[in-house]
Amino acid sequence: MATHKEFIELIKQIPLGTVVTYKMIATWAGSPAAAISVGDALKQRLNDPDLPWHRVIDADGVLSSNAPPEQRELLEQEGIVPGENGCIDLDHFAWMGPRADCLEKKIEAADELLDLDEAGLLRLYARVMEEIRRRKISRGMNNPIGDLAERLAGKALGAELMSQSNAGFDLQGADGLRYEVKGRRINSQPGSRQLGGIRNLNEQKFDFLVGILFNEDLSVHRAALIPWSTVMEKASYSDHTKAWRFILHDQVWEIPGVIDLPLN
Repeated sequence: MATHKEFIELIKQIPLGTVVTYKMIATWAGSPAAAISVGDALKQRLNDPDLPWHRVIDADGVLSSNAPPEQRELLEQEGIVPGENGCIDLDHFAWMGPRADCLEKKIEAADELLDLDEAGLLRLYARVMEEIRRRKISRGMNNPIGDLAERLAGKALGAELMSQSNAGFDLQGADGLRYEVKGRRINSQPGSRQLGGIRNLNEQKFDFLVGILFNEDLSVHRAALIPWSTVMEKASYSDHTKAWRFILHDQVWEIPGVIDLPLN
């Protein structure tokens, strides 16, 4: 169980104008069942001028009956006033914890990207791509959509990733089934859902097409496992690209034989 010292260190971080509950402190310290121990730790430090003990309240937003009477006054000085029911509105005044503060700092750092010039932004992008490759999220240094799609599909299907020189399919399962994988990043605005060109589709070099739609932040929007026969029926050939085009619109999931593939 967490120690009193760990509870106190968390309480010291509670920002001005916010409150937390005993259970919240206990949970952040890794001992969610130790709310009573948080109260015990506070009782021993009520005279500490650097400890904002008054910002810790009961789970329902009520001031603890065991707390010193000046708690309400100290909170009101910070603009925290109980409602007509005597409870403090936790939705409005609750501090979300040290991790939330850390996330906010990361978001602020990300906002600084707006100040980078084009050269700086491209250098940062290249560095990010290097790290993605180092972690084996992507095998190349180009757009990671293709590699990310193959990685997610392989994990979901328990299939082995073929070498980059392999022609016709990207993954193969232990049962011998062959999978061609195509990904597409879609925008918040309506746009194309056409997957990358499929060459030699009529030669049936794969058994299933795994089509994956990604959101703008590269999270998975939706994925489908589509039999070759369905792809052959619905795809159209382009003389310009010498490849078959397949559009992964929402109606594809309604076609008999198509499976909604969970990847998250």
